[in-house]
Amino acid sequence: TQVEYPVMLDLATLSPEQAAQVEKSLLTNLMLPEGRKFHPNAAVSRLDLAEALVRSGLVPQYMAATAMFTDVRDVYARNGVESTAAFPSGALFYDATAGKNFHPYNGATKLAAAIAFVKAAGLSSQVASASLPLTLSDALSIPLAWRGYVAVALQRGFISLDGNAFNPSRSLTRVELATSLNTLVS
Repeated sequence: TQVEYPVMLDLATLSPEQAAQVEKSLLTNLMLPEGRKFHPNAAVSRLDLAEALVRSGLVPQYMAATAMFTDVRDVYARNGVESTAAFPSGALFYDATAGKNFHPYNGATKLAAAIAFVKAAGLSSQVASASLPLTLSDALSIPLAWRGYVAVALQRGFISLDGNAFNPSRSLTRVELATSLNTLVS
């Protein structure tokens, strides 16, 4: 059997390596396109990150009897968000508290993504002994409590630097998420 998938119309601007990462994430259903477009440079929302982590198989599905967050009410969105909030070893989003807002449509920052990736991969035990690269120019902009998570995420290739900077408050892009998910599940 041969399956032919439609060509994504907006991958031509990517490097061959990035395009391969996107195609791999699409073929394994880790990421979903929007019609025939992937929007590789678009920011990933917190909801998109939560749903992708559930689709990866790293996060067991969970939904509470009542909505855990005041701004996530529909069943589809609740599945991803509440699954990450009820992760067996602790919530994957460090800045989300049940009973309050999750902010599902805000951009998922590189810091939030790095922490979620490390927790989802079950690598939290390595955080205490991990250290950031000495060449990292913005190490002090990463909160002390989360530096070990960022260090592990960088060491494992779950997330990459922007030159010599991490840029913790920058939103993760869809092509970065595709690459991260492929690394996480391989």
